[in-house]
Amino acid sequence: MFDVDLCPDFANVIVAPCVVIMVGLPARGKTYMSKKLTRYLNWIGIDTKGSSDFVTWCVVWLQVFSK
Repeated sequence: MFDVDLCPDFANVIVAPCVVIMVGLPARGKTYMSKKLTRYLNWIGIDTKGSSDFVTWCVVWLQVFSK
């Protein structure tokens, strides 16, 4: 992924998967910040992807409590 010879600063970097989970009250900017973080990490060359499980959670919640 990174060529250590071209950039010696990356000599001590370990390339490993990382998960960032945003938790908090509704309408407090979690999605906004996660999109900004994803955009920044992609810009500096780290492959990232984001997802929002809110819709999935709502569907499950409605199925459980609508009975």
